[in-house]
Amino acid sequence: MKSKLTLILGLLIGYSCFAQNQVTVQNGNLRAFMTPLGLNNNNADPLFSYYDISDETYKSVAYAANIWMSHTDSDGNIDIHAPTFGNGLESNNLLPKVFQVNGYIISNHIADFEEDGVIDNPQDEIYAWPGRGNPHFADYNDGLELPEDAQVLAPFWDQNGDGLYNPEDGDFPMLAIQGCELPLEFAIIPTQMNWCIYDVKSIIDPDEPLYHVLTNMFYFNCEEDNYLTNTIFTHHTVVNKSTSPLENSYWSMWADLDIGNASDDYVGSFPERFASYVYNADNDDKSDDNVIGFGQNPPVFGFDIFKGPWNQQGEFAPISSIMHYYNGGLGGFPPGTTDPSTPQEYYNYMQGRWRDGQPLTEGQLGYQQAEPTNFGFPGLPNQENAWTEWEAQNPLGDRRSLISFGPFTNLPGAVNEMITAFSFYDDESNHLDKVDDFRTRLDQVQAFYDNCMDIDGIGFPSCNLILTSTQEAELNPTDFKVYPNPTSGQLTIESLLAIDQVQLLNTQGQEVLQTPQTQLDVSHLPKGIYYLRLKVANQFTYKKIIISN
Repeated sequence: MKSKLTLILGLLIGYSCFAQNQVTVQNGNLRAFMTPLGLNNNNADPLFSYYDISDETYKSVAYAANIWMSHTDSDGNIDIHAPTFGNGLESNNLLPKVFQVNGYIISNHIADFEEDGVIDNPQDEIYAWPGRGNPHFADYNDGLELPEDAQVLAPFWDQNGDGLYNPEDGDFPMLAIQGCELPLEFAIIPTQMNWCIYDVKSIIDPDEPLYHVLTNMFYFNCEEDNYLTNTIFTHHTVVNKSTSPLENSYWSMWADLDIGNASDDYVGSFPERFASYVYNADNDDKSDDNVIGFGQNPPVFGFDIFKGPWNQQGEFAPISSIMHYYNGGLGGFPPGTTDPSTPQEYYNYMQGRWRDGQPLTEGQLGYQQAEPTNFGFPGLPNQENAWTEWEAQNPLGDRRSLISFGPFTNLPGAVNEMITAFSFYDDESNHLDKVDDFRTRLDQVQAFYDNCMDIDGIGFPSCNLILTSTQEAELNPTDFKVYPNPTSGQLTIESLLAIDQVQLLNTQGQEVLQTPQTQLDVSHLPKGIYYLRLKVANQFTYKKIIISN
């Protein structure tokens, strides 16, 4: 059995309603749980598990995971929020509910409004969405009121730009990512979103407000079996509610990664990808009395961070370490490398140090070797002479991983993000070669994020998003051919239909060019992503354009 740590070093005060508000999130065969306090580590089942059709069972791939945040006060005291296992958290009653909305419901709402500017068929999930100023919120949430002190609430498309969420005006839930403020036609609408908000208080001064934490767990479900299948994303938005700067801050994404039976796992990292993963120590993930393993050719699971916090200069805080440590109850590991139990020990791990403060070093377990390093096990297991757990033949056992950013100063009122993808990968290869293919899968998911999560992005595998039950527009983008794309000079449009107007928009939806011509000179425009808007018989279609000069 797994050893469960019950210490929680972040104090969340108030009203508890975990079990009755848990939601299940599943993309493909990958399943996760969420509560009003975000990722649910209080469950008897693993946080992330995979449904194995061979024996019709769910198998653990991550027993628990969560965002960690820390800083020091003026006296050097450590203030830390580091939820792990079974931590008994309580909500402070900001909003004791997970708000779930599906893409097809959003699509129906959009189509309803676009028909005549009036919502004839209100969708409950749209009207219940906790967008700022929603006048219908209490009516659709059994009298629950929106929190007045929340600087940021759930994201939405603001049709009339008044800053308030009102579904009757055509507003709808969407995924909002800093730097991806797109035109309406490219609003990011996943197959499903699950959103909650809760408070974190200081452990040094419990009366001191520290953070609002907004968590969105979402996914894109494609008809095809591609790189988005069996991937679930988390988007943490954190608002600094402190009245003074939080110095020496470190943020981490932590996870207890498993491959089925956790007693025979190894971990690794891809530092240049901000990723950590788990694989089986041999090619047979065996079952025992407590857990069912994956058997022969076991899979790979890991997490990849796309975006970490900003520092006080408005720049990304640097990735500082990819650290790991060991479950002391499963394997003969030195005490200094096992589960933390004090604020200082948690803070040491977030700084890329061991529990006892010693640096991570290259070789073997990474403990008390020669050269200090910031990243544990960065090699590929199927390559000789790389620093990997496989090459070192480390003791078998259960591992935890965390990817950390810092140090940085977190200013009062700062709104930061951490965006993570949890991905499962399996094929017919062995446990070592599979890691190489998993790295390629992470590259595809990273490129998808870099392209503002556009499923129709250039160069990506096909994804017919399982999203909508509405009829498609009469105009079909395949009626138009645009080339070359990418381009650094001329852009040519070929069409089977007469084009009335050609516009080129930037990613903020601003027009940078308009012409009735079907040949455009874009050599004077800065490189980047643009959107070609074509008007035909009072209808519009769009194509993404990349200017590469």
